[in-house]
Amino acid sequence: MNNPFTEEKYGVGLPHGDVRACEAVNKAISEMYQDGTAAELLEQWFGETGLDLVTSVPQFEGCP
Repeated sequence: MNNPFTEEKYGVGLPHGDVRACEAVNKAISEMYQDGTAAELLEQWFGETGLDLVTSVPQFEGCP
């Protein structure tokens, strides 16, 4: 029963070709997972749903 809500990928909208912004966003997201912030927020908002919460750093698509 413990199915995820969805399986599609999510993204952050940035100006096309803005590698510096892309790298900054990827770094910020990685740091949130590494320092436990993402786990805390996932638990706060989805902890009571019974879903398996993924707290490892996501795989990024890369910057253009």
